[in-house]
Amino acid sequence: MSRRESEGFDPFAARETQRTQRHRKAGKRRFMKQLVGVLVLCVLIVVGMHTIGGIGNRDQWKQASTYLTSIADGTMPEHSHRQFLELVKRIPDCRGNHSALAGLYATHALHMLTLGELGTAQETLAILKQGFVTEPLFAEHWREGNLTEPCKECGQTQQPGRCSTCKGSGRTAVLSSKLNNSRSRSAPRKKTCLACGGSGKASPTHTSCSLCRDRGSVISRTAVQEHLEKTLKKARVLAALKRLQCTLSLRPDLNATAVSASGKPPS
Repeated sequence: MSRRESEGFDPFAARETQRTQRHRKAGKRRFMKQLVGVLVLCVLIVVGMHTIGGIGNRDQWKQASTYLTSIADGTMPEHSHRQFLELVKRIPDCRGNHSALAGLYATHALHMLTLGELGTAQETLAILKQGFVTEPLFAEHWREGNLTEPCKECGQTQQPGRCSTCKGSGRTAVLSSKLNNSRSRSAPRKKTCLACGGSGKASPTHTSCSLCRDRGSVISRTAVQEHLEKTLKKARVLAALKRLQCTLSLRPDLNATAVSASGKPPS
């Protein structure tokens, strides 16, 4: 190195240049580590969403969320009740969908009870009893014991399936007539109950209580409304989570997701 070059050399500037280069390299390494971490996290999320199972169709869960919102707002058209039930039936009951489906069925059943549609409600309750009895998140909301109250007309004196005339014994007491001006009556004797034919069971065509039909209890609108509100909150959260799961799983939506050929979900 010449004397002129040595005289112009600045050791502090060279040290600063080296430090800047080291910082740049360290910054690039950090960026690459963060990028790899984000990619690994995305892969784990996608794999995790598929591992949970029951991804289904995002459009179906979106429509279900729309129905739940309309029920909560009280704006659901009458013709949409059957469409909602048919939509829920098309969602496969598999691992990952079970709890969310229980919420949809329970919401539909309770909503039908509030409208007085007992036939449709019984249809949905039959589905719940068949496949969702052990589902802990919603089971307490649709059980019959939690939705009924004592019958005010008969005072809950009846028992389901028991003849109201003979109280389930199958025989009724009969007193014999007086003989020869006798002051005492003979001991009561029993005869076959004519109402149930001696079976002790209630006849399906004969009821002594017109309100509860000898069941001893009636549907409580207050209890149904309270359980419907609780069920709606849980069902809406689960439906939103299922939509998020479908989005994170990167699974494309199916084409056949319409509720019916001409009907659309309520807005």
